[in-house]
Amino acid sequence: MSRDFAPPVSSGPFYYSVSSGLWVEINKDTYNSNRHARCSPSRLRSLLTWVDPGPAFTQKGKLKAQLIHYGLKPLTSKAAAKRALLTAIENAEGELKVPDSVKDVERRLKEEYERENVKKEKEYREQKRRREEKKREDSRKRKRVEEELMKEISEDIENLRKKVKTSQGKKSPQKHFDIHNLTGSYRIAAPKVSNGYGCSDPPTFTLAPSSTASRLWGSFHFGVFEGILRSAPLTTIPKIKFQWRGRETGEGVSTYSKENILEVVFLDMDEGKFRGKMYWDYLGTFEVVGKLDRSGKEGLR
Repeated sequence: MSRDFAPPVSSGPFYYSVSSGLWVEINKDTYNSNRHARCSPSRLRSLLTWVDPGPAFTQKGKLKAQLIHYGLKPLTSKAAAKRALLTAIENAEGELKVPDSVKDVERRLKEEYERENVKKEKEYREQKRRREEKKREDSRKRKRVEEELMKEISEDIENLRKKVKTSQGKKSPQKHFDIHNLTGSYRIAAPKVSNGYGCSDPPTFTLAPSSTASRLWGSFHFGVFEGILRSAPLTTIPKIKFQWRGRETGEGVSTYSKENILEVVFLDMDEGKFRGKMYWDYLGTFEVVGKLDRSGKEGLR
């Protein structure tokens, strides 16, 4: 086992985790808290006798930590701590030993940590399993919702074709339409995005008119990428062309070019149903269908 699932365990100044082993922590409750692993006797002697050991060893607390690691009296003075360590090494003829009391602390902390780590790893694996299962279920749900919406829009298109065919030669009365009726949140289906990137969260799409009602502004989030869009002047309703800019949600890579186009045709202006095609350089051109969600507010005016 080489991964930490549990937080470090401690006893006095000693701390332990599987990835870091045993260390001594100096000034734990201050901003300048430092962790210090035990140096081997040879490494310790080399650092102590080196003319310029550098800040990594001479920093405050480093020498004190080594005294604690070897069961010696902790001294705060650098000069005194250095003398005490060199004396201990010389008295031990270079074979400075870790006392049994410190070994016992390390053994107990290791056993305690391993027990806790096994427990935390099981909890982590279970939480991960649940997250993955929820993601799969959300993905299946998104696919079902998209399939239902695609079917509904396809049926509307077929009915519209039949209506046009039966009304050929007949003059239809002009109908005034308030662009504010397209304002609100939409249920969206973009199967190529969902299937290509394994998206699980439901896509979002909103529209609102400009202050002069001459354009539509909007925002969207398709899981793998998101952005804002602005329509061309509304002179070709029910056909509307949008320019959009956005970013890829994983890496945050922005995208904006003249090719970033969403073109839609509203099949039913009263119900806010549309079908269109959108271009994104990562995926190319893909189909998008939508239906205004009337479950909430009818729109912002």
